[in-house]
Amino acid sequence: MLQGDRLGTLGELYDFLAEFYERDPADWALTEFQHGGTVGFIGASEAFWLAVPGVAVNVLIDRERLPQGTLQTITQRIAAVVAPEAGAGAR
Repeated sequence: MLQGDRLGTLGELYDFLAEFYERDPADWALTEFQHGGTVGFIGASEAFWLAVPGVAVNVLIDRERLPQGTLQTITQRIAAVVAPEAGAGAR
């Protein structure tokens, strides 16, 4: 999980990770994919999306050790956990 003010949109997340991983956006082979109600990017060994503005999920795998399709399976099993509202259920 990543958290920060620079992660307000998917485009900002993309730019941040391209800089962080020193990727050339022209050579970074990613496609859009649907994760729940949001869109993210997925490649051969990485996937990322915004859980909410300012909070992102970034999944990396070793594609030489894991079979094809593993990354997609992992991303499908990651779900957001919503904290109950403050005071909910308290008496």
